[in-house]
Amino acid sequence: MNTLATSTPSLSWLTGELHSGWTSSAYAGQGIVAAQVPATGENGPSLLYADALQHPGSELRYELSQPPAHGSLTLFEDGSFIYQGNGSLDGVSYQLFIDGVANGSRSKTFLPYQP
Repeated sequence: MNTLATSTPSLSWLTGELHSGWTSSAYAGQGIVAAQVPATGENGPSLLYADALQHPGSELRYELSQPPAHGSLTLFEDGSFIYQGNGSLDGVSYQLFIDGVANGSRSKTFLPYQP
């Protein structure tokens, strides 16, 4: 599975399309099939999980528009992620694409770890 680094968020790696920001797609056209979006992961469900529930027959992908300010983030094609923060409230913003059509901005908040 490919990973995305957030150190240069102005790059795009989706072949054939140019977007400002990171774009994720498991397939060369539309994205990952909603049924393949993971419900669990090291840091919780995929970024795309709630949208996969609302659009079960669709192909989803995202474009990172705002990386985390207080930590590092590794994103995977299916929207799963590994976030390592410094104990501060943090989050990311991304553009959602459903069946290849932009469907608005979304955000994910990372809460500080409370032992």
